Amino acid sequence: MDNNEEISGLHGASMTDQVSYVIDAIKYIRSLYPRSSSNGPEVTIIAHSMGGMIARALFLHPSFIPGSVKIIITMATPHTLAPVPLDKDLVYFYDKVNRYWKREFEKGKMNSTHNSLRNVLLISLAGGNRDNLIASDLAEIRHIIPTSNGFTSFAISIPNAWASCDHLAILWCNQLLKAVAASLYSSRIHDPSMSLRKRMNEMSLILKSGMSRSKSVDIINESSYLPKTSSACKILPKIIQLPGRDTETFNETCFRLPLYSKSSNQRLSMLTGDTFNGQIFGVNFCQVNKSNLQWNCSSLMSLAFPLPLDKHSSTANKLSSLWHIDLLLPPFSKEDDMFVLIEIFSKNEFAKLFFYAEITQNMEVVSQFNFLGVYLLFFMVPLSFF
Repeated sequence: MDNNEEISGLHGASMTDQVSYVIDAIKYIRSLYPRSSSNGPEVTIIAHSMGGMIARALFLHPSFIPGSVKIIITMATPHTLAPVPLDKDLVYFYDKVNRYWKREFEKGKMNSTHNSLRNVLLISLAGGNRDNLIASDLAEIRHIIPTSNGFTSFAISIPNAWASCDHLAILWCNQLLKAVAASLYSSRIHDPSMSLRKRMNEMSLILKSGMSRSKSVDIINESSYLPKTSSACKILPKIIQLPGRDTETFNETCFRLPLYSKSSNQRLSMLTGDTFNGQIFGVNFCQVNKSNLQWNCSSLMSLAFPLPLDKHSSTANKLSSLWHIDLLLPPFSKEDDMFVLIEIFSKNEFAKLFFYAEITQNMEVVSQFNFLGVYLLFFMVPLSFF
């Protein structure tokens, strides 16, 4: 799209004209490819600044083909309101687009076949505090769409980018563009059969930080882990804090965090200074085999995600890295007897670590495992996202 320099992006009539142009462009692009489904090929839109509003306005155009656009990624787009409302046409343009999107996601219409946005994924990427043209707060889309159809992510929190971008640099920031490309590849944009939920999960794993993302774990189908009985490991109460650096009072070599049955909102959150190489401790999601009392377990170590650490703080001398796990646990029946197992392979090394783990249900703590928990605040403070 050509807005004849940035200022025309603040002109309501020009925005409307650009919508018609993009409609024609989509029709032409679709004509170049064979029909991959009953609706024809899908077009993925990556839009910058006011182009994001033009992309959202496509669905209101009478010539728009339903199903032709299912993924929209916007960069530094002010979704909430116009940054500079220079004319009434621009204000009307914003009001019309936002009202339409909100109306399509009202209760009772979410799963309707007449909902043109039902299978649309909208991702808003904000530059952060270096964007002097568009306040990044305007890029928030929580008030427009439900969490099942999109999310907002700041460049400063995108893994391996960890830095804010100004309004133009967001287009050529190498780390951010690699993340966007990886998210599109993982979501298999060429495969129309991929569900919205799966695309959402795959893209959120790449474009959201480890502190805000959650990955689901499937029910275990692995071989038996170890022939231990439930009495071999200490079962933790709802909240527990183990002693500090006094290893003599720390005698256990494994712990069990019990899960509540029939809950679909249980989450494991863990934060540690270890590199998750499996030499000091291990974390597993386990189920008891009723026939032989063995444990069928699936390792969660590969789900750990590195977080940025301020190398200029005093804590950097104590921690070489900081890792995080955020995992949605599956619902199960009371007879399944599932739990999270924390095994300790090197007690002396583990005693030197910062380690925190908890299981929450509906945002309430169910079980908590806090080693050196008294130091939690001091380890969190030096995290720097700037």
